[in-house]
Parts: sequence; structure tokens; C-alpha cells
Amino acid sequence: QRVLAAEAVAEGRAALAEGDVHRALTRLVNAVAHDPLANDARLVLQELLNGPLGAGAPADGAPRAFAVLAFADELLERPELLGAYCEVFGPADDVTLIIYAPGWDAEQAGTRLPALLTAAGRADRPGPDIRAMPVAHPDPVQEEGLARAVRAVLTETRPQDAFAGVPAFTAATAPQLRVLADLLRAPAA
Repeated sequence: QRVLAAEAVAEGRAALAEGDVHRALTRLVNAVAHDPLANDARLVLQELLNGPLGAGAPADGAPRAFAVLAFADELLERPELLGAYCEVFGPADDVTLIIYAPGWDAEQAGTRLPALLTAAGRADRPGPDIRAMPVAHPDPVQEEGLARAVRAVLTETRPQDAFAGVPAFTAATAPQLRVLADLLRAPAA
């Protein structure tokens, strides 16, 4: 598994160097799936999320400690989800919202997501760390890796498939998401 993980990391780095973000992301998630302790894969994956996929990445490039997933299509239908999330978390919080957009390319994300921020009433003020993750051709292995990387899902419906085992929070329960984030980030006594 470690050999397969190392090969996938090398392929991911090569794809990233060629500008193929989707293939790089897929290979890096595969590397983590082969070897969950593959720190090199996690570091390159975080660089990818902070760079080409990062919308609103922290200025210093530091990763956020707690990741929450939301589905782009659902947020477009229900911008109140994003509004509730932004009422709970702000720019200083060590939390990242990953807006997962399966079936979208980077151009679609670039045109649709700013409208989402406007609809949620968040376009003109500082907000929490939010990153877009458009994936033109999603695959189950990639989604399984993503499900392991996030701590919660922001949704009004019960997540399916790879995300079924991830705790889900709604607009109404977003304050409880804050409690979870604080508990998981608290130092062990």
C-alpha cells in the first residue's frame, strides 16, 4: 500500500506540474486512500486545496484545522445554509468550508459561487475560510478520501454514499457545528 501511495503522490505532483488539477487531486486522494498515514500525500493535497482549488485561502497559506463540506448545488438552492454557517464562523476561526462541486469545472465555480455569496448576504464582508472544489469528473475513490478528510457536512438532507458516515449539520444546527469544532480542536487534558 505504501508503494502504491508513493506512486500516486508522484503522479499527483506530475499532474499538478502539468496544470491538470483534477488528475492531481484524484491521484493525491488515491494516495491517502492507499496509505492514510502518507504525510507527503496530505501535504501536497493541502497545497492543492490552498492553491488552485482554494477560494479565500488564508494569506499565509496555513491550513485550517477543521474542515466542513457543503455541496455546491445544494448551497445554490439553499443559500441560507451558507448564511447560517457564516453567522457561526468568521475569518479568525481555524475552520475551512469546502464547497464540493461535482460535475463543475473551475469556470463554472468562478461564475456560480460569487452569486452564492451574494445570495447568502456575504459578498461584501469578510467571512470564514471558504474554498471551492470543482470536480468535473468525480469518482467514488476521490469522494471516499474527501469524506475522511472532513469532520462534518453542512446540508439539509442526509448525506449519501461516501459522506453517509460524516456528521451532518443543518442551518438550524449550525451552532452545534461550532461546538463540535471547538471540542475537536481542544487540547487533550
